[in-house]
Amino acid sequence: MADTSILATRPNASRKDEDKGNQILEAAGSLFLSEGFSAVSMAQIASEAGVSKQTVYSHYGRKEALLSAAINKKCADYEVAIQEADFERPVREFLRDFILHFNALVTSEAGIGMHRLCIADSKAAGLFWEAGPAPIHDLLVNYLDKQVERGRLTIDNTDFAAVQLLQLSKSSVHMRGVLGLPVEEERLALPAYLDSCLSMFMRAYGVPSDG
Repeated sequence: MADTSILATRPNASRKDEDKGNQILEAAGSLFLSEGFSAVSMAQIASEAGVSKQTVYSHYGRKEALLSAAINKKCADYEVAIQEADFERPVREFLRDFILHFNALVTSEAGIGMHRLCIADSKAAGLFWEAGPAPIHDLLVNYLDKQVERGRLTIDNTDFAAVQLLQLSKSSVHMRGVLGLPVEEERLALPAYLDSCLSMFMRAYGVPSDG
């Protein structure tokens, strides 16, 4: 066990610890995508990250926690999040940013690779759902609920509405990417496509002042 009294006297200790944690996550994520979740051992992750196996365990405890943490980090990297200030922004403006970030995440190399991994490994699929799609969905539902309360949106079922917007926002780039098909032309059309999705959503649920 680390001596916390010593760590407290070293200002850079927490930053170094965070950097090492991110290093482990990057190594784990890369191995999971290339080898499959079930096939990868903690020893392999430690070797890939250039740290000891004990260091991996001290940071994340078990492989399942590593996968969840890697997914959480990707969501954070792509800024798929909602800050307190976002509730005050014009609804259309915020939702446009949100679906742009969400699409960038799910159509990224890592996002597409993770979906392929889940198809091949049911255990990884469950962990992925709980660490990625479910929290993102819940974040969006919470946002929509608050905007309905403020009279800025008119939605009878915010759970349905969140699913609708997220599924629309994946675009054909996601499915074609998962299937290994070319996506270059579809990527060029993404800005117009996502704007069209948002316009459809706002026509269904928006109010004039925030449309």
